[in-house]
Amino acid sequence: HIAGAINVQLSSSEFEQRVGWLLTAEADVVMVAETHGAAQEAIHRLAFVGLDQRIRGQAEMSAWAAAGSPTGAVAQMEVGELRAALAGGNLKVLDVREISEWQGGHVASALHMNFKHLPQRFGELRLQREDRLAVVCATGKRSSTACSFLLRKGFTNLLNVQGGMEAWTEAGYPVTI
Repeated sequence: HIAGAINVQLSSSEFEQRVGWLLTAEADVVMVAETHGAAQEAIHRLAFVGLDQRIRGQAEMSAWAAAGSPTGAVAQMEVGELRAALAGGNLKVLDVREISEWQGGHVASALHMNFKHLPQRFGELRLQREDRLAVVCATGKRSSTACSFLLRKGFTNLLNVQGGMEAWTEAGYPVTI
């Protein structure tokens, strides 16, 4: 990704809403996607919620990287690695799913805050920017978005949990209700 970018997956049926939840009122947008066609689709979808008026440009990620422009990445963690790290006690977990999903079962030691509330309320979590933090959702998409937001806030040791809670429960790992 481009350093400082907010990552919202175009494949999400809630793409437009997710972008709207995370943008500040004054933010202009440069749409970056894998292809020109994907950028055009994103702009079209943002028009449904009036956010297309804030787009100031577009780019393809491959062109950005080929130009030697700065990029970043969020480390990925599989659920088996998460379970092992939790046993070692050197990791915090942030679950960014909806409250109904959280109440249906979550990792016992996890903190909870719906990802769409992060812009207004992330300070309530009382996390340190250097904490080793695994971020989890249902499948890994919302947690990836949350990680991009937290990176912008200066967090430096983030891990996105691949497959999310679906992979966790599929592996037979325990949940707390």
